[in-house]
Amino acid sequence: MVDLKSSPSQLRFLVIDDVFPDPSTGGGAPRAVQVMRAIADSGAIVTLYPTMKLSRWRSMLAKISPKLVRRKKILEAFLRQRHADFDVIFISRPHNMMLFNKVFARLPDALRSKFIVYDAEAVFASRVVLQWEVLGKPMSQAEANDRVKRELELARHAHTILTVGDHETRLFHDAGYKNIHVLRHALKPSLTLSAHGARSNFLFVGATGQDDAPNSDAVMWFADNVLPKLTATLSPKIKLSLVGESTSKGVRQRESRGIEFHGQIPDLRAVYENARVFVAPTRFSSGVPLKIYDAAVHGVPCVVTSLLAGQLGWSHEREILVADTPEDFAEQCRRLYLDEVLWERIRIAAYNRVLEDCDPGSFDHVIEDICARASQHASADPVSGLR
Repeated sequence: MVDLKSSPSQLRFLVIDDVFPDPSTGGGAPRAVQVMRAIADSGAIVTLYPTMKLSRWRSMLAKISPKLVRRKKILEAFLRQRHADFDVIFISRPHNMMLFNKVFARLPDALRSKFIVYDAEAVFASRVVLQWEVLGKPMSQAEANDRVKRELELARHAHTILTVGDHETRLFHDAGYKNIHVLRHALKPSLTLSAHGARSNFLFVGATGQDDAPNSDAVMWFADNVLPKLTATLSPKIKLSLVGESTSKGVRQRESRGIEFHGQIPDLRAVYENARVFVAPTRFSSGVPLKIYDAAVHGVPCVVTSLLAGQLGWSHEREILVADTPEDFAEQCRRLYLDEVLWERIRIAAYNRVLEDCDPGSFDHVIEDICARASQHASADPVSGLR
């Protein structure tokens, strides 16, 4: 457990998440850190309960099930002993909510009075459905609907639900939930200043772990289908700079095809300062692509798939360039790489949009609203559930 104490306060938060988030690992970790800091800045005391004993946030992808099984009884024992120490229980991600629900069923009298926040982030079942479709093994509509329904039902004990996008919010709303907030990311102005001609190469930032993970699939698809077209028409020296820990065998095998591996870099400003075009050829994912926000706030224009454009709510030729086929993706990359006027227009439009979408003040306001609701709950008769 890690306690983040700010000042004496009315509220005591228990945050249940995988591990203590390291922002340098990417994924949901930077947002998770911001959430805990915002809660602590509100005057609350934050206790983090990690459900996994892992050194890396994304290591959970391969080891999640056995870890959750082994930690289940430990969480139950912890809450049985210390439930009176907390006013708010904040659970992040579906697998942790599933674990909490099992404990709730065994300790209803101890946990019913708590104000429960479910930080769903995304509806991950939607990503799985799309992944199988992309891989040529589509699920039946009935199975797809059932997967989404079961994940939405995890929120049944929550008083407040957090998501990172409007699509997920609509899914929860249509399922009958009411108090739902969009909490994307909090980013401050960080525009890089290097001129178009002073930059080179294409950039992708993100961990590439298992071969079938969204980032790994995106990089392999780009290396196989798009990068050869760019080296043939722009320059044989064109590279894809890949930043982030990479353990995917499939990605590593493509190093000879023009991928430069940079590993984890704590401060990415120099990377963004040198990048001309950010690419996000993601074919399946859920939520909102925070990597696009981060690239945009640093002034690197992006070429993305229509899937990511829809998640962002951004438009082709306005904040981003959008493509799905290898030929079109390569063409949009060439346009941004060669056309300085287009490059400048897209990057400034995206920069302004991300400042609007990821305003730190709006981020803090959502946390303040949760704290206000939790305080009201603590001083009133507890009512379980949202519906």
